[in-house]
Amino acid sequence: MEAFARLGLVDKLLQDGVRMGQPCFYVGTKLIFGDKARTARTEYPYFFSTPQSSTEQVLRDRLAVLGVHVQWGWSFSDYHAADDHVSVTLQSVAEDRTMDVQGCYMLGCDGSRSSVRRAIGAAFGDKTRLERMIGMDYRMESKWDRMRWVAIAHCLAYLVLTRPCARCSVYWHPTGSLLIAPLGKNRYRAFARLAPSMEETPAAFTDMMRERLAPTTVPDFEVVNVASFTVFDQVADRFRSGDGRVFLCGDAAHVHHPVSAQGMNSSIGDAENLAWKLGLVLRGAAQDKLLTTYEDERKPFIVGTFKRDSLFNSITRLFPVFLQRLLIRLTGVLVDRLPSRVRRAGFEKTAQLSCVYRGAGVAALQDVEQWTRATWKPFARPVDLCAPGARAIDSTLVLLANTQPSSAADTAVSFGGEEMRVHAYLHKHFGCFAAFALVDEQALSQEVLDSLQRLVATLDVQPSIAPLAIVLHGVGDRGATLAAAKRIYGHFAATSNVCVLADRAQEAQYDHLTMCQQYNCHVLGAPAVYLIRPDAHVACRSTLVAASDRIAQYLAAYVIASPVN
Repeated sequence: MEAFARLGLVDKLLQDGVRMGQPCFYVGTKLIFGDKARTARTEYPYFFSTPQSSTEQVLRDRLAVLGVHVQWGWSFSDYHAADDHVSVTLQSVAEDRTMDVQGCYMLGCDGSRSSVRRAIGAAFGDKTRLERMIGMDYRMESKWDRMRWVAIAHCLAYLVLTRPCARCSVYWHPTGSLLIAPLGKNRYRAFARLAPSMEETPAAFTDMMRERLAPTTVPDFEVVNVASFTVFDQVADRFRSGDGRVFLCGDAAHVHHPVSAQGMNSSIGDAENLAWKLGLVLRGAAQDKLLTTYEDERKPFIVGTFKRDSLFNSITRLFPVFLQRLLIRLTGVLVDRLPSRVRRAGFEKTAQLSCVYRGAGVAALQDVEQWTRATWKPFARPVDLCAPGARAIDSTLVLLANTQPSSAADTAVSFGGEEMRVHAYLHKHFGCFAAFALVDEQALSQEVLDSLQRLVATLDVQPSIAPLAIVLHGVGDRGATLAAAKRIYGHFAATSNVCVLADRAQEAQYDHLTMCQQYNCHVLGAPAVYLIRPDAHVACRSTLVAASDRIAQYLAAYVIASPVN
């Protein structure tokens, strides 16, 4: 959802779909665990279910606005890579003719049976969690839908509260599990393992569904379609061709078991990770070696999701029925007793909000020793939410408007009342890095101003970096904040390449912490600078004094190139 928000498409996407809380797990009709995770640290603290056709339509509409023409009715046949381009042969689906096209790069997003993957010589590894599944889409109308405080989770996996918020529910049964998820108004989708003796018919699926939900009585419903399919987890051995001109994204690079609900999120993550890198390279603002970080970042993350997803599968398949029941109940007891922060962390992990790119080859510059010392805690893992490679947590800031920017003497600052979110700033400067300097308003010395000046000089020569955003934090006194902002704007009176904002306590899902606290600046004891990538992951961070050199080091390592005139 955050990725769609950075594209400015989230409102349209929300029009056709269902917001869902944490999945609920049942043994029979008894709720074992679920719906108790602390709210995730995001503006979209829920799972969202919508038909893939609706998602694709939103994207097609946006492409049309941008003047991008989608060529339908053609399939990939072959390609040839040159030093500076790739030539692709396409085959018409309806006629016996071909078409040759050229581009700088090619992205293979053609699904699990990808012809592009085979053409570049990449191969899927061994299949894991291999099994036959059967799924059914159905419609169910009920007077319960119009009630305000009615839980229908046992039979409909639907819960209506003050505002609609559905629940994806998993029902354990000795004969197999059943998953039910809402798709929209009165629309649902159910999944189950296909037993060898089960017929692949609506009647057989309906009978199985009623059996596993007993003793709850399931109202009559209209079956839309029933389909069986083989599912598994699988990842390609590489995501880029040897010639460097072709990339694999989505199901062409990795296939997820549908019950884990990770496939679309992972595919969107692939696209956003690669898109900004391609954009910089094509504009001549980055070296080609930046593109090598795509596989180095995405493949380890995908493999990690496979390992997590296999845990529940092991419980529900590898043990006898009586042990399965016992283990699931024990899991429920343990989950209920976990601290709320731990449950929230599990929710964020499932929702891919805690994705962190680590290791050699990633486009993130690891911390200097000063940050390591500041975040270290004895006998405990440090809570460091916005480390390099991690997702930059969103925050709401208050814009401090410079109402008279003509000269230092005339500078006047006001609380304009306009709020600016960190991720909205990335959307405003789409495809660019964003630098945030977090400064204590009570420690705004001449040395700090000089360091800000050097940082602005470093950023100004980079067209791929948005204007510096200076975030003032401290006691929160309105007068002190305005005085500090006036002094900053006065120092930069001849330029308009800085934006000054005031920090504030965030909403409940962020524990009412300020941006400074979430970004760990309060433990550093000095002004800090964060450089955030276009995909909202932290590129690097530094003290303000060393920020110019640190960011220049990052740019030299990953991004900077001679711009194209």
